[in-house]
Amino acid sequence: MYGKATDLLGAGKDHDHFGGDEPLSTEIKHFMARNIYRRIFTEDATISASGGALTGVGPDDWADKVAAALGAFSATQHMLGTQLVTIDEMPDDEGCGGGATMQSYLNALHEFSPGGNIGIYRGTYFDKVRYVPEIGWQIYDMDLRLASWELREHGAAEEEEG
Repeated sequence: MYGKATDLLGAGKDHDHFGGDEPLSTEIKHFMARNIYRRIFTEDATISASGGALTGVGPDDWADKVAAALGAFSATQHMLGTQLVTIDEMPDDEGCGGGATMQSYLNALHEFSPGGNIGIYRGTYFDKVRYVPEIGWQIYDMDLRLASWELREHGAAEEEEG
């Protein structure tokens, strides 16, 4: 759900139509994204990306930071792949306690202008999660570490193959 919420805050074109003919407004997409982030993150979650260049505390602060960071792009797509979870402690019978660590691989595309260059970012999210009664597992600490990035022209791969 994190990738979906992030693209709702950015310019994920696949989120413009949810089965309807009219595109969703930016306000509606941001409202949807905030609700997803509130489900994913604890209220006091500490979140960072790009070696601390982008930081936030809590889902709403992070939503503001992500929307500002992605606002300059004409399209975004955040894909999370391999996910590794280590459960350190299961919640007790009353639903209290419970903790885990998680790693998720990221491949994200950011189009700078329609038909323009695309930034390809690869990295790993390192998360600490805890079980919250009546909500479920939530991230309380997330750090995105960039592994690599490249700038690619639209259609460059097709031209090389053709």
